[in-house]
Amino acid sequence: MVSIAELLDWKPESLGDLADQLFSSRRNLVRLQDEIDTGKPPVTWQAPATESANKSYGDLKQRLADYAAQVSDLAVSVEETENEVKAAKRQLQDALNQASGEGFTVNHATGEITAPEIKAKEFPDDDAAQTKENARVAKADGEQDRKVRDIKNLIEEALERAEWADVGLAKAMDASADYDTRAKEGSTLADAIVQLPPSLEKLSDKEIAEKLGGEIALETISAYLNAEVELATWEVEGAAKAEYKVMADGTVRMLLHLEAGLGREVSVGGAEADVSGGGTTDLDLAFKSPEEAQKFLDNLDDKAFDLKWYEYGNAPAAVATNVADYIQEQDIRSFKTGIYGKASAEFDAPWARGEAEGRVDGYYDWKNEEFGVKVSTKVEAELGSKDSGYGAGAEFAGEVKVSNKGGEHGNIKEFNMAGKLSGTVANEKLGIDLPATSSGAGVDVELKMDDKNLMWNDMQEAIKSGDMGRATDIAMDHGQVVVRQTTTEQIASEEHNVDIKVAEVEVEAGASAESADNVWVREANGRGFEHYDPTDRP
Repeated sequence: MVSIAELLDWKPESLGDLADQLFSSRRNLVRLQDEIDTGKPPVTWQAPATESANKSYGDLKQRLADYAAQVSDLAVSVEETENEVKAAKRQLQDALNQASGEGFTVNHATGEITAPEIKAKEFPDDDAAQTKENARVAKADGEQDRKVRDIKNLIEEALERAEWADVGLAKAMDASADYDTRAKEGSTLADAIVQLPPSLEKLSDKEIAEKLGGEIALETISAYLNAEVELATWEVEGAAKAEYKVMADGTVRMLLHLEAGLGREVSVGGAEADVSGGGTTDLDLAFKSPEEAQKFLDNLDDKAFDLKWYEYGNAPAAVATNVADYIQEQDIRSFKTGIYGKASAEFDAPWARGEAEGRVDGYYDWKNEEFGVKVSTKVEAELGSKDSGYGAGAEFAGEVKVSNKGGEHGNIKEFNMAGKLSGTVANEKLGIDLPATSSGAGVDVELKMDDKNLMWNDMQEAIKSGDMGRATDIAMDHGQVVVRQTTTEQIASEEHNVDIKVAEVEVEAGASAESADNVWVREANGRGFEHYDPTDRP
C-alpha cells in the first residue's frame, strides 16, 4: 500500500492537464463521424473490389471506434484518479491534523502513531489516593488508545482510497495498451466514448444514480432577511439568505448569500419598473454529516466571541476576524464576491397582465479561480382577457463559469441551468413518467454540463452565439440531469414597516423547509433516467 509520505508527495493536479488533453482528443474524434459516414462505399458501386472495399471500410470504422473508446476510458480514469487522490490527501491531512492536536506523533514512513506517556502521580504506601490515581491513568490510557485507533483507521482509509485510485488508473492504461478496451461492433463514435470511470464500472444504473447522491438535495431549510430603506427617490436595499441542505449521500452543504445595493422606481412606456444594483458575497461550506455540521454551528458562538482582553475596544472587528478564521478551518467549496443588477416590472396589455423579474449576477470565485455570470428570469402572467382563468409562469436561471487558472484563462468550463418546469413539459421533454403531474404540477430541474462532455464543442458555440435555447436543449439531451418533485412548508413569514423619521424601512423575513418526494437522475451522456427513492437514504 502507498505510504503516508508517498501520498503527501503526490501531485494530482498534474493529472488535470492530461485529462483535459484526453477529453479534447475525444471531442475531436467524435467530430470525425461525418467523414466516416460519407466515406462508406456507395451501395450502387458493384465491382470486383466492392467486397474488399466494404471490409476495409468496416475494419477502419471499428478501429476508429476502438480508439475513441480507449481515449475516453483513459480520460475518465485520469480525471477520477485526480479527484480521488485530492480527496485522499485531504482525508489524510485531516487525520494528521487531528493526531497533532492530540499530541500524537505519526511516522510518515511506517504509519506508526506514538502517543505521549501518561504518568501517574506517586503517593505514599497504603495511601488510598494511589488507587484512585491508578484508575485515572488507566482510564486516560484507554481513551488515548481509542483515539489512536480512530486516527489510524482514518489514515488507512485515506491510503486505501489513494491506492485504489492508482490501481484503477493503471488498469485503464494497461487495457488501452493491450487493446482490451473495445467499442461494441457497429458503434458510432458518440456511442463508443460513453465509458464509465473505474468507480462506476459493474454498477447498475440504479447504483450509479445513488452514487451521484452528492448532487441531490433531499432536505433544504432556507432562511432569509430583506430590508429596504426609502431615501427621497432612492431605495437602499440589503438581503441575506442562508440554506442548509442535506444531500442524498448523507453530506451537508451550508450556503450563505449577502447583498447590498441601491435602487429606484422608474416609469417606462406607462409601466412601473424597479431597477437596482449592488454587491454580493457567497460562501459554500461542505460537511461530511449532519453531526459534523451541527458541531460547526454549536462551536460558532464560542469561536466568534473568544476575545482577548485587549480586543474589547474593537469587538466587532475581532468577532468578524474570529468567524473568518473559523470558517477557514472548514471545507470551503466556493467563496464568491461579485455585483448584481436586477429589474422588475408590471405590465398590463390587452393580451396579458402580470409581472416579470430579471437579474444578472457577475462574480469571481476565489476558491476555484473562475469567473461566472448568472442570469435569472421569472414571469407570472394572466393570458387573454381579464379574469380569463388562464395563466402562465416560468422560472429559470442559467450560469456560465469561465476559468481563470494558468493555461486555462478565458476557457468556458461549465454550464448550469436550474428552474421549474410544468409536469407536462417535463414528461414530454425528458421522457420520464412523473406521477401526479397531469394537472400541470411542476418539478425542479437541474442541468449540468462541463468541458468533459462529448457535446461540449456544440455547447460552447451555442453559448458564445447567445443561443441559450439551443444550449438548454443540449444540456437537456446530453448533460447531467436531476429532476425533483418537492413539498415546501413555510415555517415563518413576517413583514414590518418602521418609520425612522428621515426614511421608511421595510423589513421582510421568513423561513421554509423543502423535502424531495421523488427524484430522477441521469448521468452526463447517460443511458436513461433512474428513480432515486428519497426514503432510502444513509
